[in-house]
Amino acid sequence: MFNKDKVKGFLSGIIITTLILTISYGEPMKKNINVIFNKMKVHVDGKLAQSINEEEKYSETIIYNNQVYIPITDIEKNFGKKVDWDINTNSIYIDELYNEKPDVYLKDLEPFYFKTSAGSKSLSWKSGKDKDVTEKSYTNVLGFGLQANVKEKNPWINNGYLLNQQYKRLKGTFCMHYFSRNISKMTSYLKVYGDEKLLYTSSGMKSGVLPIDFDIDINGVTKLKIVIESKTNFDTTNLVPGTKEKVVYGLADIGLYK
Repeated sequence: MFNKDKVKGFLSGIIITTLILTISYGEPMKKNINVIFNKMKVHVDGKLAQSINEEEKYSETIIYNNQVYIPITDIEKNFGKKVDWDINTNSIYIDELYNEKPDVYLKDLEPFYFKTSAGSKSLSWKSGKDKDVTEKSYTNVLGFGLQANVKEKNPWINNGYLLNQQYKRLKGTFCMHYFSRNISKMTSYLKVYGDEKLLYTSSGMKSGVLPIDFDIDINGVTKLKIVIESKTNFDTTNLVPGTKEKVVYGLADIGLYK
């Protein structure tokens, strides 16, 4: 779930869309339509809304059913907006682009509790030394080593924090450590709960997957719970005692915003 502050009064009389033809709250539907490609320039508060390519040509507008369409990515580039697509709800959100530091990094906040499966634990990431699979280094990381073994095939961690409704957003990046990038037997999922209600589930983090950014609405949340759950394809019946698979994950630059 993303921050759902709506863009109010952003454009008057012009509908901006992605031209992804879908039925609301339903399955995608392919449809042939007749549109007019137009050289019209769209200005918002005196500023050109469209992007200009290397050939100094403006993004073309499209007229369909007496409505004007321009690429939604132009809004992202030209107006400092952040565009997110929530695949779970088939929704697009246009929000302010936040570049500010969080009010508090989660690694600096004392957990209310910290639980793990057998063999899993929290780990420190050192700035400049520890990196994600893209070789990017971070300064503020919550690191975890999840270990699968004969006793625990699907390892997990569970962190709890008391927020007392002080924050509105939780933002960060879910990533795999560079040295774990070739371990293919484990897939992990980040889940975030607010007062025991599931607010967010990431796609699977595994070998070959790039870091996943998240920006979650936690307005009004008293108790925050962060869970990383893993699934492995170990055949535990054939594992020798002591055999284990350990993968290191990080929640990079994860912070709370008021």
